[in-house]
Amino acid sequence: MAFVDPILNNIDAILAWIGSGLGQNSDYYCTLESADSRHALVTRDGSLVSIVRVHGATELVGQQEFNDIHEGLIGSLAPALSRPGHAVQVYFSYDSEQVEKDIRNVFKPAMATCRRLKMDLNDLFEERIRHMQRFCSSESCFYVIWTRPSSMIKQQLDHANKQKVERLKEAQLPLLHNAQNISAGIPELRETHDSFVRSLVNDFRDVNIYAVLLDVHTA
Repeated sequence: MAFVDPILNNIDAILAWIGSGLGQNSDYYCTLESADSRHALVTRDGSLVSIVRVHGATELVGQQEFNDIHEGLIGSLAPALSRPGHAVQVYFSYDSEQVEKDIRNVFKPAMATCRRLKMDLNDLFEERIRHMQRFCSSESCFYVIWTRPSSMIKQQLDHANKQKVERLKEAQLPLLHNAQNISAGIPELRETHDSFVRSLVNDFRDVNIYAVLLDVHTA
C-alpha cells in the first residue's frame, strides 16, 4: 500500500486538474480555503478576504451629503488601490419579491405585543404588509476587501514562503489532500490587510454610513 497510495494520489490529482479545467464541480468556482482570523478568510493562494456589510446612511442624504460620502470613500480607497495587491468588490442586491420577510421582521415586535395583550389585529398587520410590499424592496450591499500576496515585494514573499515551510516542518503536519489547508495564510500579510479593513470601516463611520465588519462564519 505504501507503493500504491502515491500512485493513486497522483491519478486523483490529474483527474481533479482535468475536472477543474472543465468546471465540473461548483467547488472549482470558489477559491476560499479556510479562516485566517476572526474577520478574515484566506484563499488558496494566500490572499486575505474580509467582508463589510453596508446597512445605509445614518442621516438623510441630500446632494451635499452624497458628495461628502463620495469624496470620503474615494479618499479612503484611493491610497490602497493605487498600490498593487489590494482590490475591492462591491455586491449590491435589489429584490422586490423578498421584501415581505423584511417587513414582517419590522412588525414582529408589534405583532408579539398584540398577541400578549390578546388583541386580534392580524388582519390590520397583513393589510399593512401587503400595502408596503407595493412600495418597498429588499436591498443589501457588501464590500469584499482583498489583500493579495502581490502586495509584497518578491524578496518578502520568498522569505514568507520559506518561513511557512519551516513552520510546517517543525509542526510535523501531514499533507491533507481533501481538507482545508489551515496554513494557507501568509502572516506577513495580516497587518497590511487588517489596517486596510480598519481604515475603510472607520471612514464609513466618519461619513455617517453604518457598516459592519462580518465575522468569518457570517461572511
